[in-house]
Amino acid sequence: MKKLLCICLSMLLLFIVGISAYAFEPEPESTSSVVEYDQTISGEAQFRSTEFTCVKGNGDSLSYGFDNTAGADCMVELYKKGLIWDTKVSSMTVRPHDPGGKTEVIRNPSDSTFYFVLYAADGGTICGHLQAYQ
Repeated sequence: MKKLLCICLSMLLLFIVGISAYAFEPEPESTSSVVEYDQTISGEAQFRSTEFTCVKGNGDSLSYGFDNTAGADCMVELYKKGLIWDTKVSSMTVRPHDPGGKTEVIRNPSDSTFYFVLYAADGGTICGHLQAYQ
């Protein structure tokens, strides 16, 4: 009787492991980038972008960049929306007229909602182009 019970439990365990492995098989990654956010900003002291959501299956990273055309450094902060409070996940300082601007990459953004906050380091105005790709 004990032997039969051990065999049944072993078979049940193998069945459960097999089903869970099948259920959590990773989805194929997309081969092309999806534009999540694209905006030119001009003449504001501080800027908060609209929210955008990264979708599972569009890639395993979020790349964002800012091309600063103003006369002073610009701070670019990326926030992740939360249920109670939001969390800053990345920030960068972009110097004026940096060739090609500056970019950052965030890993595993799937099924998360983000937004940007930008401000000029000297309190002046922000000018430039902000983009995000997944």
